[in-house]
Amino acid sequence: IEALAPHFPLLAADDIATARRLARTAVDHSVWKRAMSSRRVFREVPFLAMETDTLLIDGFADLVFEEAGGLIVVDFKTDRLTGRDLDTLAAHYRGQALGYALGVSRAAGRPVREVTLLFLDTGEESTVVIDENALEEARREAGSGDDAPASP
Repeated sequence: IEALAPHFPLLAADDIATARRLARTAVDHSVWKRAMSSRRVFREVPFLAMETDTLLIDGFADLVFEEAGGLIVVDFKTDRLTGRDLDTLAAHYRGQALGYALGVSRAAGRPVREVTLLFLDTGEESTVVIDENALEEARREAGSGDDAPASP
């Protein structure tokens, strides 16, 4: 982080300290350790997939890694949880998580087993288990056009 700071002269010392703290939370978390023990790890993964003739899903997954049974997608969230309930915030991002599962699985040609939302402010996580019911929910949401998960 310090090496990048000179390239961003408008960053205040507090911003750099926050970035350092958030990065430390990520690399100290168990989901990061799981990823680093995987044989295949991808960071900042762009995806573009046609789910149907009329549904294109695109986005960037922060972290994708392989475990037995499928892919794991991790979405790093920088929201502050102060005064907010983790379950409420996770529910807010559920559609996005489902969109990641749908898009990454279609683009990779491999099943996504789970999507983990990692809230870096506190280190708390919320995991969405991906099964056929979850994928069907994602297709319904995306097809409705309401808060569609297609644009993470």
